Amino acid sequence: MPAAFFLAVNVPLFWVAAPIGALLSRRYPLVGLAINGVIFVNILFHVMPLIAGAGFGPGTLTAIVLFIPVSAWVARACFGAGRFSYKALGLVVLNGVILHIILVAPMQLFIHGVIGSAVLVGSQLANAVLFLLIPWLEEKWLRPVPKPAGVGA
Repeated sequence: MPAAFFLAVNVPLFWVAAPIGALLSRRYPLVGLAINGVIFVNILFHVMPLIAGAGFGPGTLTAIVLFIPVSAWVARACFGAGRFSYKALGLVVLNGVILHIILVAPMQLFIHGVIGSAVLVGSQLANAVLFLLIPWLEEKWLRPVPKPAGVGA
């Protein structure tokens, strides 16, 4: 993978889109919670190889020490009776799945010579935009988030 790919994944998503999502979270909670969908799904990519016997890989310790406890806390604190619906939690996780598909599919296409590095990098810039756009559209069209008191005023 070209070095620009890793920058195109991490900088726009974690340093730009996630903070924008946090800023928008009061009015659009799914947008604010979208980063948690990425973390929920990322646990699988980092912990499953360990469970399958492949040993520790990059990110395994982070997933165990940070991602699992944070994910459990977010799920418990934000979803359920008197909080956001479990349907909203499902959409947050679905957004994480979509983001990972858009991350992995272009990598595979690049590895097999179907796309070049410019398209590979561009796909991840688009992924950061979709990271915010998809949950915003879900809230507008599906209205899955009955807002608890004081949210979205």
